[in-house]
Amino acid sequence: MVEWWVIFFQAALVNNVVLIRMLGVDAAVAPRFDYRSAIELGLTLMIIMPIASAVTWLIQKGILLPLHAEFLQLLIFVITMVILIPTILRVLGTYSPKLRDRLLPYFGSMVMNGAVLGGLLLVGQSQYNFIEAIGFGLGGGCGVMLVLFMMAGIQERLAEAEIPKYFQGYPILFIAAGMLALSFSVFSFF
Repeated sequence: MVEWWVIFFQAALVNNVVLIRMLGVDAAVAPRFDYRSAIELGLTLMIIMPIASAVTWLIQKGILLPLHAEFLQLLIFVITMVILIPTILRVLGTYSPKLRDRLLPYFGSMVMNGAVLGGLLLVGQSQYNFIEAIGFGLGGGCGVMLVLFMMAGIQERLAEAEIPKYFQGYPILFIAAGMLALSFSVFSFF
């Protein structure tokens, strides 16, 4: 059994869902993305991914595998997200209405976010136990937050740089994301 914190760091750095798995890249290369938005979206993902990983692990191991219904995994996980996101919002609103109001714009896009859904499918296909699945979800959320924060800094620097006309906008952002992915691949040697 691998320790949960090892899985956390693997999900955050070695197998980062945005840079290595290329899931949820749309949020990382969104034009005019600032530090505040990166932190808020990353915090939203850090709340959603561990909870969703735990719930979908229970569904996968408790319902889908015993019934041999793995082919329904994607459909069930999407339905789970549609039910889970508003529930998390309600619970968050009872404990911290101010935080819920700050994160509310990001929760709507989380239902079909590629990083979240891809992370859930990776948990479903893995042999993790319950605690390891939560560690993977938390590590995935932290990894996405790290990438979003780094891409916000890169975009801030690119706004001041002289970039050729044909590379402005998405092309230079994808080049920067590719270079960032190469830098994250260094962690696979550890």
